[in-house]
Amino acid sequence: MAGPSKKRKRNSYANGSNSNGDRRHALTDNDRTHGPGSVYASIPPSLLSLALTTSHSLPPALQKYWWKRHTLFSLFSSGILLDEQSWYSVTPEPIAHRIATRCSSTTALDAFCGAGGNAIQLALTCERVVAIDIDENKIRLARHNAQIYGVQDRITFCHGDYIDFVHDVQEWRRRKDRRNDGDSGGQGQDRGEEDEQSQRPSKWNDAEKLDIDVVFLSPPWGGVGYLEPASMANTPTTSPSKPTATVASPSPPPPPSTQSAYTDIYPLSLLQPLPGKQLFDLTSTITGDIAFYLPRNSDLDEIANLVPPSAEGEGEGENGVKIKVEEQYLGPKLSAITCYFGRLASDWDDETDTWRTT
Repeated sequence: MAGPSKKRKRNSYANGSNSNGDRRHALTDNDRTHGPGSVYASIPPSLLSLALTTSHSLPPALQKYWWKRHTLFSLFSSGILLDEQSWYSVTPEPIAHRIATRCSSTTALDAFCGAGGNAIQLALTCERVVAIDIDENKIRLARHNAQIYGVQDRITFCHGDYIDFVHDVQEWRRRKDRRNDGDSGGQGQDRGEEDEQSQRPSKWNDAEKLDIDVVFLSPPWGGVGYLEPASMANTPTTSPSKPTATVASPSPPPPPSTQSAYTDIYPLSLLQPLPGKQLFDLTSTITGDIAFYLPRNSDLDEIANLVPPSAEGEGEGENGVKIKVEEQYLGPKLSAITCYFGRLASDWDDETDTWRTT
């Protein structure tokens, strides 16, 4: 019985003009007021109050993100709004664009949309995007930022818990299957109750009724200090049993004796609101085509454990590949990794860097 196979690839994005542009616009962005003529002039005060819009308003620990603001959003100076958490949690735009290209589909779901960085890029490559966040203020910021990019009409923003959304998708599909199958349970009083439920206003703007092709997962990693050893103390890094996996890596890993079980590897159990395995299994009930955005020091063997072992060839795509891991660099620095599952792994041609043609 073969374990899940995976491939790892490096993708680099130079800061380029964005980096230079940050310094050119520093004085303008710092000294701009919110009065007439400002890009913020037309923004409702209740929305503007949620955001940190100058370097002076950022805490010392977040100052480094100010100099990267045009890498986070190329249209930052057009009025992008970010609250404190969004400053350090948003996916840099070059990386978000790369992921969106890979996730190009009819309907994509961004399960933890935050201030909208990934949802905006997905809306540029997909016909429809569903963007969910449990924080209503994040939804307000994301909707505003989507307007700046002109893609607000392609995104259905939903305020709520992603876990609840998945359960509602499951329930909708069960009711739909019963109606299609002509189940006797769907007759009479029971059928009437189902019809009544289907006519109730949807918490998700009917997004739970869509056929979702791809799910993008970028759950909270644990805050700006997620890489600090203290945040990972006393947390096991891998499942007890690891399937065999062949990894193509730019350089061999250090000898086991030099690796710490608790300080060098980010365990998926720290992901919120669910540990990585539970979150992946829940998402798999919607679709098998998943893009999982993770810390750069995540354990590849733990990632391999997300996909259960199967009989030889079962459920595997081209060349038996179930998982592909892509390293995302900004300049020389490894920023994060994205793990692709399902067709996002099997149907992508690494040689041509595009979808396989059939």
